[in-house]
Amino acid sequence: MYIYYRPVSLFTSFSKIFEKFICTRLDHHINNNHIPVNEQFDFRHASSTDIGSYKLTKNILTALNNKLLVGGIFCDLHKAFDCVNHDILLSKMEFYGISVKANNLIKSYLQDRYQRVLVDLHSNKYYSESGKNLLPSVLNQNTNATDLHVSHENRQISSIHSTTFLGLVIDNNLSWHCHIDQIIPKLNKASYVIIYLKLLLSFESSKMVCFSTVHSIISYGIIFWSISTHSRITFKIQKRIMRIITNSCNKDSC
Repeated sequence: MYIYYRPVSLFTSFSKIFEKFICTRLDHHINNNHIPVNEQFDFRHASSTDIGSYKLTKNILTALNNKLLVGGIFCDLHKAFDCVNHDILLSKMEFYGISVKANNLIKSYLQDRYQRVLVDLHSNKYYSESGKNLLPSVLNQNTNATDLHVSHENRQISSIHSTTFLGLVIDNNLSWHCHIDQIIPKLNKASYVIIYLKLLLSFESSKMVCFSTVHSIISYGIIFWSISTHSRITFKIQKRIMRIITNSCNKDSC
């Protein structure tokens, strides 16, 4: 479906520098005035998704140790950047002290930005809010101090056994089996690619391929899911890939 094709923006060097400059000034104002809420982990200095995942799992384990019933409601905004109301966003930025000229600058950045993508000779016009550096910092203000009201009357809230939170698949037992089962096929695909590229690449190039494919998959959230007994499968695949790169035998230690 065409709606899943997102245009890619190619900015000039001057535009990138100008955008980075505005982003730096905006982050400086936001952090110095302690505007972000503590529950905001993405696109913030000295914060990460690992911290968010740690706080969630800590709260769950603490409640379970106290013999409490634990439940969670997760909201996944499809194409979240496209769901933002610009008028509300600009009014919030004005409330936080970003007003007059600075607010008008952000307004001009958000409005009248269009791109066109040609697919099978049909011209499709997409509303595009492009920007690698500035856009996340701006849209973070839309999630700040927002209350979520959940209505359950006359509607049954269905329960699920697992859900994705900040890139980690969390199951109802915190066993991390679902997350590990998700990354195992990715590691096997990476292993398959490295087997064939090994014949064409040098040792250093093979290490670069391994780092960009295998390491990025294994390292994310490893402080959480590596404690699972199910994780030994992923580390066996990792050892197999290391033996492929180093031309080692199956019984060689890695």
